Order: sequence, then C-alpha cells, then structure tokens
Amino acid sequence: MLKILLFLLTVQTGIDTVIVKTIKGEVPVRVFSDRGKTLKSLPEDPELITKLIKEDLRILQKDYISRLPGEHSRRNATALIFEIEDLVNVLYLYSLELEEQYTQPKPMTEESFQKLLEQVQREWNTQNKLAILEVAAINNYFSTDQIVRIMRSFYSDDDKIEAVKITVKKIADRENLYLLLNEVTFSRSKEELRKLLQN
Repeated sequence: MLKILLFLLTVQTGIDTVIVKTIKGEVPVRVFSDRGKTLKSLPEDPELITKLIKEDLRILQKDYISRLPGEHSRRNATALIFEIEDLVNVLYLYSLELEEQYTQPKPMTEESFQKLLEQVQREWNTQNKLAILEVAAINNYFSTDQIVRIMRSFYSDDDKIEAVKITVKKIADRENLYLLLNEVTFSRSKEELRKLLQN
C-alpha cells in the first residue's frame, strides 16, 4: 500500500527517482522532472552534483519563490536557499577530503614493517637486502620514516640510493621526501638522490 501511495505521489508531483551507486551502497534520489526533460541519471562527480543542486536552487528562487504571498515569506525563503547553497558548498569540500582519504595509499603497518626491517637487517649481502626490498615493494607502500629506517640498514650512499630507487614510487607521504636527503653523506650522493626524488 505504501509503495502505491509513493507511486501516486511521484506521478502527481512530477518527481522521478534515480538510483545512485555510492561506496555505502545504492541510494534513491528524488529528482524533479517537470522542466521539459527527465533526469535519467546523476553524475558521479561531486562537483557536477553540486552544480546541479545550485541550478535547482536557482529555479526554485526564480520560478517559485517569487510567487509566494508577502515580502516577508519571500525574503525568508530566499535566505533559506542561500543557506542550503552554502551548506552544499561545505558538503562538497568534505567530499573532496573523503575522496583524498580513500585514494591516498596507506603505508605498511608498524608490525609488518618491523618484520621486513628485521629480515633486511639479517642479510649481510647488499644484493640480498635489495631483493627482499623489491619483493616487499610489489604490494606495499611505505612512509618516509620507514624508508629512512631502511636506508640505515645499508652502509654506503650508493646502496642507500639503490634502496630508494626501489621504493620511491611506493612512498605514501610524498610531502616528506626531503627527509631522505639527510640519510646520505656526500654532496654528490645528495644531488643524485635529489634528482631521483624529483622525478
């Protein structure tokens, strides 16, 4: 019975329902279909959805609020539209932060990294150390601090730079890459490492 009532309400008010897929599952969104075209789907881009909401608010303000009786009612309705628009802007900024959190790779857990570090340190042969690191870098990301600790497992600047070459594309917090420059001794090594980190 409830579904029938909802269907009747949809038909009478010019509302269609679009299903939007999100990371939390499918969400039904009611869309206004009485403007010469029916919206068949919603864009997946938060910026485009924000733009669509603002367009709807403009239609509401231009075509409907102007018909309200009384200046006081029109002013209050307009103020609410401005508030909704500002809140939509805030939500959009939050969505960007969430997207960054979901897409930014996470470094190895401390427990997993400690096991890797111990395995690297147990090896005396440099090529064996680097081979272990190569395998670990296939499916893992590292923090800059973790790479610093790995570099300290090698003795020469050249070997430290080789370790960075293996892992540089898998460093999660790239804003801290400059810290690696302190782990080599000679000016030539610092310059080589700097160029490596810039690429």
